[in-house]
Order: sequence, then structure tokens, then C-alpha cells
Amino acid sequence: MNNTPNTNVHKQTVLFAIISLLVMAVIVLGLYAYSLQNKVEEAWETNEDKDEKLVLLHQQLDSFQIELTQRMLYIKQLGGKTDSLEIMISQIQQDKNELVAKNQFNYRRYIEIKAKKQQYIAEIQLRDEEIELLITENKKLKKQNKALQTDIQRRKNSVAESRIQIDSLQSLQDKANKRLEQASRLKAYHINIEAINKRGKIRQDTRYRSKQAMNLRITYLIVQNKAAEEKNYQTTIKIKNAEGKIISQYPAEKYTVAHNFAYKGNDTEIEILYEREERFDKGIYLVEVYIDDYKAGSTTFEIY
Repeated sequence: MNNTPNTNVHKQTVLFAIISLLVMAVIVLGLYAYSLQNKVEEAWETNEDKDEKLVLLHQQLDSFQIELTQRMLYIKQLGGKTDSLEIMISQIQQDKNELVAKNQFNYRRYIEIKAKKQQYIAEIQLRDEEIELLITENKKLKKQNKALQTDIQRRKNSVAESRIQIDSLQSLQDKANKRLEQASRLKAYHINIEAINKRGKIRQDTRYRSKQAMNLRITYLIVQNKAAEEKNYQTTIKIKNAEGKIISQYPAEKYTVAHNFAYKGNDTEIEILYEREERFDKGIYLVEVYIDDYKAGSTTFEIY
């Protein structure tokens, strides 16, 4: 007697039972994972250290943003491209803003933002390597410039050399000199104008009432520039009214206030106090920052 049909039915029954057990196991694991996630979220919402962790993460993001911004500015000075870096810095700012809105922030988002720290560390290392490469290229440019100067001098001493060739080499030298001179300039970033009233109260904004701005405190940051010469510099501030006239207590001077500082090859914070004996007139004022004889930055403020 043939038992093949019964055997097939038995195999199908066993297979169906195995599949059913697997499906039930998947469902149970899914429910467990969902329950575990809910417990993690509930524990996060009731965690007494949550605010402290958010503040710490915000400080870390702030540090990464500063580090990347400094490298972005330096790469720009050296002629490099910073499009992707600017996007990353903007994303960090968005994450920082999101951290501040604690009532709209959950544990999963906290983990996502925290996980980006390794990406930022790697980006800083990558940009440091790029800066070193740009510095090397600038050094090569200096050597090329020196070689051009030597060649120009030799050709000038040669009566038989054509004037067209000399002019061409001179043009190349002038372009190289101009690029080197621009690369070595110090720049003023994050220019802030703070108003100080008669009682010494300080306000930081872009618009002030006339009585709030009897005196001004002008601050800005000079970002490290390895191509710049380490020496003493003079910075002058020109405050101009809407007609372009320089505001100064000394009519003969062509600036509002001056300050000397020593650049030692690193980030340098500058603070200048401008004291007045009378109030500003209403209007928008242009503040120009000069280092030695070139313009290093500018900003505006309004008196209303």
C-alpha cells in the first residue's frame, strides 16, 4: 500500500507549523522592540539629566562650528573652495537651534545629532590637510615669483632681449605679487558694535536709541593667517554717517579712533572703546575697519 499522500500532508503540516512559529516570533520581537523603544523614549522624557546632556551636546556643536568656521575662513584666504563646508556649518546651526527647542526634541533625534560628532572630527582633520596643501602651494608660488624676478632682471640686462617678453614676465610677476599681498592681509570678522549709555549699561544690537549710544565698544576677531607677517599693526575705525562724512572729534583726522596691536600668528580679538561727548544724530552709520592702510572689514548700525 502506498503512503505517499499521507507523507506529503504530514510534511505540509510541519512546514505550516514552522512558518506560523516564525511569523509569531517576528511579531513578538517587533512588539518587544516597539515596547522597548517606547520605554527608552519615556525614560528620556523623565530623565533628570536630559537638560544637562542637551546643554553639553549644544556646547560640543558650538565648538565644532567655531573650529570649522575658522578653517573655512582660512581656506578662503588661501583661495580654496568652501561650498560643502559652508553647508555643514549651516547644518550644525540648524541642529543647535533644534536643541534649544527642548519641548520638540526626542531621544531618537538626540542620538542622530550626537552621532554626527565623528563626522565633524573627520572633517576638521580633512580641512587641516587641505590647509597644509594650500600653504605648500603658496610657498611654491613664492619660489616661482622669486625665479620670475631673477629671470626678469637677467632679461633686463640683456640688450638683445625683446621688450614684449620682458613685459609679459613683468605682468606675471605683478599678478603673483598681488595674490601674495592679498593672501597675507589680516581680515576682521564678527564685527560687533555695542552701545554704552552714561550709566555704563552695555547693549548689543544693530539699532540703538540716541541716549543709549553715548559711547561705543567695537570688537572683532582677526583669524589666524599663516601668510601674514608677525609684527605690530595699527587698526583704525572710520564711522561714517549717511552722507559719507567721517565722525571724528578731531576734524583734521581721517578716522574716528585708532588702536595698535601685536599680531603673533594666532587668532586675535580686538576691542576698541570710542567715547563721545555728544549724542549721535539719527540715521544709519557705516563702520569700516582698516588694518594699516587696507580695509579689513565693515558693518553698520542705526540710531533712531
